[in-house]
Amino acid sequence: MTLEVTCTGMAKGVPPDPCVVVIFGASGDLARHTLIPSLYALGCQGLLPEPFAIIGFARHEWDDEAFRDHVRDIVRCQRSFREALWQKFARGLRYVQGDFTSPAADAYATLREQITKIQAERYIPDNLLFHLSTPPNFHGEIAQKLADASLLHSDHGWRRLIIEKPFGYDEASARALDRQLLSLIDEDHLYRIDHFLGKETVQNMLVFRFAKL
Repeated sequence: MTLEVTCTGMAKGVPPDPCVVVIFGASGDLARHTLIPSLYALGCQGLLPEPFAIIGFARHEWDDEAFRDHVRDIVRCQRSFREALWQKFARGLRYVQGDFTSPAADAYATLREQITKIQAERYIPDNLLFHLSTPPNFHGEIAQKLADASLLHSDHGWRRLIIEKPFGYDEASARALDRQLLSLIDEDHLYRIDHFLGKETVQNMLVFRFAKL
């Protein structure tokens, strides 16, 4: 069974909705090693929606151009790198400098302005995906600040909130975080990704796969 990569979208004939993806923690290891390379690879295969944009949010004192340079450094080693493809991908890259704990009236207001600006420039409908590639202690606060900045709900488009990596520190903190998030956004719009949960299971499978029994 092979995956068709010549179609638009993962399902043939059903392209994904045009949207803006906001990556919190855009300067971190997860963004560097997984998120940005994966998004660029999808773009090279024609699997990203059109139009499309990515906004990086982090504490580094970058501007849009510095963020593009950072992303280029990440993806230029990929075998799929082509200058023409890169130029197309780079046109949709923007950056907002800010602390995750900043008041909603500050960095998050700037983020809202940047989203509105790029939506107008690239004719993107009001569909937003927020990917929280941050330590777990910031998840609840970022979600709350997004809600305070009126970014988690829209009458004209959809919202998605992705929580990446450890979901809390233990059962109690995970349940508390879940209650907080569900008070801000509907379950259908919330995605929890913890790639550590299956780590030991996968390792055990590998042991059996390659063991000399």
